[in-house]
Amino acid sequence: MNYKQLLKETWKIVNKYKIVWLFSLIYVFIYMLPMRRSNSLALLCVMFIFNGLAIIGWLFAEVGLISTVNNAISGDKTTLKDAWFTFKAKWLQILIIYLFLVVFIVPFICLLINFRYTQFPLWRNFFLAMIISISYPFALRGNVIKGLKGSVSIKRGISLSLRNLGPVLIIGLSFYFIRISIGGLPGVIINFLAFPFESTLFTLMYLQFSTSEDFST
Repeated sequence: MNYKQLLKETWKIVNKYKIVWLFSLIYVFIYMLPMRRSNSLALLCVMFIFNGLAIIGWLFAEVGLISTVNNAISGDKTTLKDAWFTFKAKWLQILIIYLFLVVFIVPFICLLINFRYTQFPLWRNFFLAMIISISYPFALRGNVIKGLKGSVSIKRGISLSLRNLGPVLIIGLSFYFIRISIGGLPGVIINFLAFPFESTLFTLMYLQFSTSEDFST
């Protein structure tokens, strides 16, 4: 993979299409909102709804960025209205992909490993969780860009991640450590700046990697 060309194309898109910063602002605004649990049943229900809406907001921001980059390849612009219609048509499939790969599978695998092998090193849990979670960006893009159904998109996402594990890990881990390196207000600013670049990089990688894949459903 030509990382120099990939970064150059990413910078070109982020610099030209200013709407990416609007989606990043939505993402960071939700990122700053507190997500807590409560022992009160009433408050628990409220927080459950609140956290669910926050996840929807995150996913909308991601879909907006993916659509922007995908349209930018052909020279088209994406509006907030375009992004909303795209998300509205696909939100349930997108939510299923997110819940399956990020919320359910990663914690389940780590729990299963710790239950079966109590001395299993922590770094192996982290690595396994990372392998599964890096499939999520490609699975999401399979649905948004290619229109693949949830199960097919997940399968393709895992396949693309494993076939291109080196570049995916390099990009994924780089942004992961950038995100967790600084907390507080500086961390929020870093997330705001990093989100459009990370999403654009993964979208460009997906488009490049998927050219040799069969996307028949």
